[in-house]
Amino acid sequence: MVNITYKYTANAKYATDLTNGLYTLELDNLAPSVELFTVNALAAEPVTKSFEQQFEIDAPFGAAIEVKASAAYTGKVTFTGYDYLGQPVTEEVTASGTTGVMTNKCFKYISSVVCAAGAAVVVTFTRKLILGVPYKTVKIFNETRNGALVTTTQLVQPVNTEATVSSSEPRGKLNLGTYATAANVKLILVADDYSNSTIGGGLFGVPHFHA
Repeated sequence: MVNITYKYTANAKYATDLTNGLYTLELDNLAPSVELFTVNALAAEPVTKSFEQQFEIDAPFGAAIEVKASAAYTGKVTFTGYDYLGQPVTEEVTASGTTGVMTNKCFKYISSVVCAAGAAVVVTFTRKLILGVPYKTVKIFNETRNGALVTTTQLVQPVNTEATVSSSEPRGKLNLGTYATAANVKLILVADDYSNSTIGGGLFGVPHFHA
């Protein structure tokens, strides 16, 4: 059974691996795409797939999940799980048939997914290279791939407003989607510890939405 320890610290200002606001993140040979599981959706009623022991995503700080159906299907898919800090997370996405749709949030653990009624299709869930980060991150300072300097990865900026069921990551996320093969990627990133006076924040970002 996966042991999930709650480690989110609101308004955190310091971390031992931060130096002058910079930290290093090394992603060692993550495959570009990993199929996680499937759900057989139904036309007449919702289908729930639950994981008693939690389904763990292989990315160290979680990743966005692609939702793709085997045929026409526009049902709502609801994820329940946790981020790498043990914060509970809930997200809803709307499927778009055979076109993949990504979650906005980066899950480290999945407790359950619910596929709304709509069509008798197979819904496939896949981990892609849109990855979570350990701290609220505002800039890529340096990047190497297999020892060579590159500028390939894109940073999706963190969300500093109150989280919703469909909002993006409060710490930001890295899009390595242009990498077609596994590689050793090493990044030097700029962290930010800003806290919103109403909803908090700090190095770990504002609290995730959960229901």
